[in-house]
Amino acid sequence: MQAKSELVGGKGYFLGDDSPQLSHPRFTFQFFEPFGYKLHGREPTAPFWLLYLVLSLQFYLALFLRLLGVKMQIPLSPANLKNVCTTFTFSHKKFTNDFDYKPLRSWEESLEMIREETKEFLELIKGARR
Repeated sequence: MQAKSELVGGKGYFLGDDSPQLSHPRFTFQFFEPFGYKLHGREPTAPFWLLYLVLSLQFYLALFLRLLGVKMQIPLSPANLKNVCTTFTFSHKKFTNDFDYKPLRSWEESLEMIREETKEFLELIKGARR
């Protein structure tokens, strides 16, 4: 990279692997699926703007009711909706073209390594609860 410093100047690069382009919950779910975890419900099918409007109204209604001493449980906030509906994507194509970058591991290898670490973590948590 130092040899190509004039090429790097002022540019932003993402490094990553060839992980699939999924919403945050679906992406994270891949790590827990082998251990029996399931996604609760399904992803929203209504237009995002409509869900956001309804959740915002529900949020402000809950704030108003709290002033009256009534506590209302909100299952999903507008911020959580944004997170659920956002697909995170990163591309390392520019870095690959400029510097012949190749990920150290394939997506499948990375997924398997993360699942092993997740398994160890879950076993550690279960051991701490006993």
